[in-house]
Amino acid sequence: MMEREMRIRNYSEKTIRNYIRSVGQVSRYFDLPPGRISLDQFKTYLDFLITHEHCSVSRINQNLSAWKILQLDILKRKWESIRIGRPRKEKKLPVVLSQDEARALIRSPRSYKHRVLLTLAYATGMRRSELLHIRLKDIDRHRSVIKITGKGNKQRELPVPDGLFKSLEMYYRMWRPSVYLFEGPVPGKAYSASSMQKIIKD
Repeated sequence: MMEREMRIRNYSEKTIRNYIRSVGQVSRYFDLPPGRISLDQFKTYLDFLITHEHCSVSRINQNLSAWKILQLDILKRKWESIRIGRPRKEKKLPVVLSQDEARALIRSPRSYKHRVLLTLAYATGMRRSELLHIRLKDIDRHRSVIKITGKGNKQRELPVPDGLFKSLEMYYRMWRPSVYLFEGPVPGKAYSASSMQKIIKD
């Protein structure tokens, strides 16, 4: 019944599998059918996941979401009487590279294209998605700025040092991108996030 309810609501196959697995795991933990597991027992199970299994916040929230569907839509119980607060996700501080580490990272790729990509990222502080979606028409050489489209389609202009612009011009002459500043093997297609991640890891 729970699987059917989620399919009707157009949940993804992955979400359906994860939620069914979550309910099955708590059922096996107490050796009881899901409908006979009390709120206190479910809280005990969550405490076990947190203190003994050291589960992530996302997994705890996944269990809570599966539990809510079971209680509300399958067992027809009022959510107000079984409401459980969701844990907040941990906020991790970003890793900040020293100047020497940044120089080493930028100089490490053999490809000139990759070095220019990393230099532009470091010099401007652009997000990865912003960097990979710069179009040639977004570049204003006369004013030494690049127009960036960020979250919520908000646009802003970033100044680019003259020396970096010269590197961009040399890169353009070598690679001749057609639409995006950085393109993958297919002309007109933006360079992928996974490819950029591979550059950094390598």
